[in-house]
Amino acid sequence: MVCIFVDNGLLARRRVESVTAMMRAFSINMIPVDERQQFLKELDGITDAREEAQTIAAFFIGRVRRERLNSRTAVLVPGTRIRK
Repeated sequence: MVCIFVDNGLLARRRVESVTAMMRAFSINMIPVDERQQFLKELDGITDAREEAQTIAAFFIGRVRRERLNSRTAVLVPGTRIRK
């Protein structure tokens, strides 16, 4: 199994490095993916909370599907949730 960890630009400082180190310590294969610019671009101008949630879900699902085409990725490793 290979996990995908998406850096959405809203993660805590050094979160990607700490998650990568933790996964390595447990011998879990993980692909860190930098999607900061695209993720924030997708959310630009959205003010409705429901639309924001749907956009976020669609973004992550789409990203995992694209990665699965390129590897044996099966699991999305969630990061920081967005709360308003």
